[in-house]
Amino acid sequence: MTGESLGYGYINFHTKEDTYKAFLEKNYQKIDDVTRIRLSPAIRDTSVRNDPSLNLFVKNLPEKVGSYHLWKLFKSTGTISCVAPFNKETGKLYGYGFLAYLNTETVEEVKQKYNGRKIKGNIIEIENYKKQGEREKPFTNIFIKGMKFKVPNEEASKIIGLQVTSVYTPDVEKKNYTAVNFKTSEGAEEFMEKANKEGLVDYNGKPLLMSEAKEALKKDNPEASAEELEKLEETEFSELKVERFTSRKQYL
Repeated sequence: MTGESLGYGYINFHTKEDTYKAFLEKNYQKIDDVTRIRLSPAIRDTSVRNDPSLNLFVKNLPEKVGSYHLWKLFKSTGTISCVAPFNKETGKLYGYGFLAYLNTETVEEVKQKYNGRKIKGNIIEIENYKKQGEREKPFTNIFIKGMKFKVPNEEASKIIGLQVTSVYTPDVEKKNYTAVNFKTSEGAEEFMEKANKEGLVDYNGKPLLMSEAKEALKKDNPEASAEELEKLEETEFSELKVERFTSRKQYL
């Protein structure tokens, strides 16, 4: 035995009301110039702590939103724990966090109320926590299916607007797809999310988000009325399908 503190302790209260009051008022309170204490109910039942339906994963947090700021944002929702992990060597936050609750009703309410909300310029996403084996592995390769023209590799990053390492388009007459490799999995996920949410179309041989394609069409036809532009969209736009790469046989 070293006699050194393990860095945590337990406090017992007479009533649940006192426990919750202390939790709300004292959680993340500073005990010196730099250290804040973190409180959470002592739940001995591990099935509750590890239940995915009672835990939420929050991603795309702003750069400086750590556990304390996450607590300030969500303490009114009834969360019993807020954690935003960081790199212990550099102190840099990873940009995501975890919230824990005691019932599924509250979990669903939090998802409906806060998912897609903008916090300090970032639109956050909230979903049920998944165990490591259940999570999708990061990916950097995607397919854009339905291309009528070959996308020049040197123009890909300008067209797609994100960091791309390579673009491959085979014979479009036989296999009408373009394979795009991003520098990061975050870039691939961001592009897929935008494409699936807004819609991606082929306009003049370029894969463009629907809003970008409409602006380009309007610019190319400055004299056209709104009704004429709608008709042009039907003939000039070709809908594209975006999928993540799963196997080499996917489009053979």
